Amino acid sequence: MKVDTKHAKRINDELKAVGFTRMNLRRFTSKYLPKVIHKDEKILAAVSGRRKETEGFFGLVEGMLVATDKRVIFIDHRPGFTDMDEVSYDVVTGVNLSRTLVSSSVTLFTKIHNYVLSYARTSCAEAFVEYVEENVLERKSSR
Repeated sequence: MKVDTKHAKRINDELKAVGFTRMNLRRFTSKYLPKVIHKDEKILAAVSGRRKETEGFFGLVEGMLVATDKRVIFIDHRPGFTDMDEVSYDVVTGVNLSRTLVSSSVTLFTKIHNYVLSYARTSCAEAFVEYVEENVLERKSSR
């Protein structure tokens, strides 16, 4: 799937706007994201970190949670492997933030699966949690 250069730059700019560093932007998942985000979709919060893998040599692999104006996406992309789930805000049941001195951990609770990212940048984690909480509350109150 060929990605439009303008679209890829827009996604990169939106990731910068939500607090991603140059290191975050160089990750495989960040570079793959333009293939996932639709042209009419806007990234409003995102957090990148490590998640526990049940199999594998190291046990921790890269992952990213992206909150857009339409959905929440979990994505783990490595060469030759992509694991991706997308959920609507209607199935999000909660979100949790745990802080340490140097990093944070985010847990996104959904009716389908819980997603945990550790070793995340605290500013991104806080913004992600705040956006998801506001969005879920807003959707529940509008029913």
